[in-house]
Amino acid sequence: LAFIATDPVSGKTRISSRRLDEKADVRDVIPEAANRKPVSLALTQIGEDDAALAWVEEQGTQGVWLQRTDLTGVARGQPVLLTSLATAGSAVDLAARDVGEGGAVLYSIAVGGVNQEVRFRRLGDSGELLGAEVKVVGSPLQARDASFARLGGGYAVAYRALPGGAITQSEIRLTFITKQGNLTRDAQGSLVSYKLADAGSGGGRVTVRVSNDGQLLIGFVDATAAGKQLRLVRRRLDCAL
Repeated sequence: LAFIATDPVSGKTRISSRRLDEKADVRDVIPEAANRKPVSLALTQIGEDDAALAWVEEQGTQGVWLQRTDLTGVARGQPVLLTSLATAGSAVDLAARDVGEGGAVLYSIAVGGVNQEVRFRRLGDSGELLGAEVKVVGSPLQARDASFARLGGGYAVAYRALPGGAITQSEIRLTFITKQGNLTRDAQGSLVSYKLADAGSGGGRVTVRVSNDGQLLIGFVDATAAGKQLRLVRRRLDCAL
């Protein structure tokens, strides 16, 4: 597991990890530094001997970052900046495929403080970057708070759609991409996606997971005038969405 820890005296933060073993020690993957201010993160094993850690920094060394580690939490190499376009509410998620097939990182960012986009990068079997950045959702569509999970030969991507293009109100939507990040498009070249639920415009990252029997479970928090609500949506992939 990985977590963000803050020193109550200095106020500095670090990212630490611990293998789920009673004899394991806590290790600092990203040590305390005055310019490091991580606010959210994701961690997954990728390959037989490696893990990938990704996090968001809204201030300090602003951006979405990726760090490779071994399975005890020891960093391998230096952190890699995926994008500097991180602002309040930016999110990141990781997903892995079978051993030897790598995985991917998905992140939600704001471009120019105006366009809310979801982007994708493929990872190799030790967590290294492969290929170019792919824009999954972009202008005129607006999206944030994205999450994804492995599904067959690709990924299911759930996100909070904001008004823009054909979308007139905030809602949770789902789309499918290949493991390379290729999008599903209609005859006009527009992104094919499916509405899952009405939703507020904020509340934090959506989380999507896939069961062994082909069911999707999507969890998200809605920030409404009445307060915050945790909501769950379940869909079977052999039924109409």
